[in-house]
Amino acid sequence: MTEQQPVPRQSIAAVAGAAYGVIGADLHIFGDGTPVYLLQRWPSETAVADPAWLRQSPSRMLNARHEVVPFCGRAAERETLHRWRRSPTRLSAHWLYGPGGQGKTRLAARFAEEARTDGWLVVQALHGLGTVLPAPSREDLDPAQHAGVLLVVDYADRWPLSHLTWLFSNSLLHRRDVPARILLIARSAEQWPAIRATLANHMADHASTALSPLPDEPSGRTFIFETARDSFAARYEVTDAETITPPGPLTGPKMGLTLAVHMAALVAVDAAVSGRTAPTDLAGMTVYLIDREQLNWHQLHEHKRGTPTIGTAPETMRRMVFLAALSGAVPPEVGKDLVTRLKLSAGADGLLADHAVCYPAPDAQTFLEPLYPDRLAEDFIALTLPGHTSDYPAASWSADFTGEILNALGSVPGLSPARAVTFMAAAAERWPHVGVGHLYPNLRRNPRLLVTAGSAAMTAVSELPDVDMNALRAAEQFLPAERHVDFDIGAAAVNTRLTVHRLAATDDPGRRGQYHGLHGWRLANAGRHLEALEATMAAAGEYRRAAEAGDADRWLPLLAAALNNICVTQSELGRQHLAREAAEEAVALRRRFAEADPGQRAKLALALNTYGLLLSELGEHEAATGPASESLGIRRELAEGDRRLLPDVASSLTNLGLLRVHLGDLDGALAAVEEAAVIYRDLAAVDPARHLPDLATALNNLGSRLAEVDRVADACAALEEAVSLRRRLVQRNETAFLPSLAGVLNNHGNVLARLGRHTEALASTEESAAIYRRLGQDRHIARVLLNLGNRLADAGRGDEAQHAYEESVRIRRRLAVANPAAHAQELAQSLIAAAGSGVVAEAQDLADEAIDILAGLPATATTERDLAEARKVRHRLDQT
Repeated sequence: MTEQQPVPRQSIAAVAGAAYGVIGADLHIFGDGTPVYLLQRWPSETAVADPAWLRQSPSRMLNARHEVVPFCGRAAERETLHRWRRSPTRLSAHWLYGPGGQGKTRLAARFAEEARTDGWLVVQALHGLGTVLPAPSREDLDPAQHAGVLLVVDYADRWPLSHLTWLFSNSLLHRRDVPARILLIARSAEQWPAIRATLANHMADHASTALSPLPDEPSGRTFIFETARDSFAARYEVTDAETITPPGPLTGPKMGLTLAVHMAALVAVDAAVSGRTAPTDLAGMTVYLIDREQLNWHQLHEHKRGTPTIGTAPETMRRMVFLAALSGAVPPEVGKDLVTRLKLSAGADGLLADHAVCYPAPDAQTFLEPLYPDRLAEDFIALTLPGHTSDYPAASWSADFTGEILNALGSVPGLSPARAVTFMAAAAERWPHVGVGHLYPNLRRNPRLLVTAGSAAMTAVSELPDVDMNALRAAEQFLPAERHVDFDIGAAAVNTRLTVHRLAATDDPGRRGQYHGLHGWRLANAGRHLEALEATMAAAGEYRRAAEAGDADRWLPLLAAALNNICVTQSELGRQHLAREAAEEAVALRRRFAEADPGQRAKLALALNTYGLLLSELGEHEAATGPASESLGIRRELAEGDRRLLPDVASSLTNLGLLRVHLGDLDGALAAVEEAAVIYRDLAAVDPARHLPDLATALNNLGSRLAEVDRVADACAALEEAVSLRRRLVQRNETAFLPSLAGVLNNHGNVLARLGRHTEALASTEESAAIYRRLGQDRHIARVLLNLGNRLADAGRGDEAQHAYEESVRIRRRLAVANPAAHAQELAQSLIAAAGSGVVAEAQDLADEAIDILAGLPATATTERDLAEARKVRHRLDQT
């Protein structure tokens, strides 16, 4: 049968009076109605820029947007990207990274064009409205009739992780039978582990490529130089371009950037045409191009025919260009506010308009378009600031002006210091005076600035070889004390640099253990679990040495905490079998402390809870009930004297309830989750903001347990309340609570069907499936599809039911191949449901496969129950 395609949806947001809409995708918006990001089709063609306009400011020819130089080279990298695009996985991401000027954007553009030629829908994601305001428009992003979807995300390392998480959940990327690829372009790989972990939630495959420098051999770089030279010469109307030779050697690491070779070609052509002397080194070429920028400002201001093209004096324009390099493009009202605050001139409108004459925005929707390429803007910042020895006059006003800009960017609504700090850090890599003389002093004076700038900025500053440790220490005080998805990556980078410095300054094992322990926690929060494990194990080793050297009462509790964290991290890495020893030692230590000091019993309960969860993950459910029950008992006692500990009691009850389900003790499981629900209801009545999500989860668990003991009407009431609460929570935070809404809708559909309310049951299950498809969570999709097949069969829609069962089997078969321990039993459950449905062909073979799978799994109450069901289905098939 043919598959029914989803009807394209249109989402529209009104932004500053302009309507922006997308068809076939989602819009994620902030509370004020502005989009978190914009999705646009990749431009089908580039407008040809007027050669005379390009010659006014030669650096315009280096802007990849104008495509002056045709793409050449990078054949191996292009082939790697195309192999990734053609891979059989449904959803995959690729992290393409390299330093500024390496040619990432041009490579991505060429790859995007080639993908579009192959029939793919190519879309670009633009981060937020602080950069580009859309003109009134409607983007048709329906992937129907396309071979796949390619989403290109430039500057991906500068996006807050939560914003990327929203992007990854966009329905554009989660269409049935439409492969989707996400190309993420970045300068470094530091952010990749955390982003890769986020992608794992969507069952996405992933890969990465470091864009290497151009090979240091003459022929390749000469070919790139000549290609660029001929392209530039055509814009200058030069007919004998072959006579123009490189102004200096193309060899060496500094000329390993594609941009560097292009700069050499541009300078050579411009110098030949104008009669100037071309500099021979890269720094000199940078100065040459910036001189040409300033010449353009002078000529526009001092135009000899009639009224000057701009009224802004060149030195004031220099300030504006410096500001734009740090701020980036901004919406008109924001730009006016920024220029007014900085007191550049009495007429902010005129300044912004004149700057736009020199540096027009591509869509005329923003002001303060910066100098491009980014590397040239970074060099302009460095050359403007005092402290260098290049043949370019620094501006005396620039040091104080930099501080004023940074402070303004942190206070003007709609702006952030992220770009400014990141660009200054990038400039400081090549121009040390930028860091020592300007960036670090500003960070010391305003230590909150670095944290406000975000993870990418924190990472860039922390990796500078001469970074000021006092500046990092000052910023550390403003790092979030708890996990924060948008700051965890940067916090880990800051702490990594400080930890290396601190460890080098002490031999004291206790202090070293504390440094390693904090480092491991920060690394784990950033998704760098292997490094976190190494750091936490080092902390444990140092605490052992400190305890052996004396004052064991001080250091052994910290050892116990480190062991508990080792257990958690090993589990995160899927190494539960390696976590047992650490968990058992942590329990032993905590028990010893609790016996000596009853005030330590809460920590014993935590260690027991961790140990119980670990044993459950290892499939040792019977053994897990001992520590889980003991943890619950301790927490009950402690909560009698301190009601603040009731959430811990409810958490232990929930865990114990799940354990009892695995053991087949359904009545015991129900009793545990009923008590947890009562506790959470009381807590939510006092503090709904904190505990309403807990109550919704508890009601979902309660509904499931009630259904298992055939109290179906009571189950339906609990689940209806859970659905209502989840809908309220989704209205507050869709990203956080939409997955759990899908889960409770699925359970609600099951009990509605048992009550004979088939129409409502089908609607609830269909809504659950639609949400999981949007989120791209294949494991949950497979589970819901079984129930959807049942609902469709109940409705007499056998063909659609068959499709649902078969898709569930396909998904779970793929998951089981990748991870049999986690998914083999789930595959068997899909096979049983499909075989027993009466609508799937070869049902006997499916039942036999399920029996074979279950017979090979460790015997538990749930596997034995599933095996009995499989044999019953097989017997029934034999009878018919």
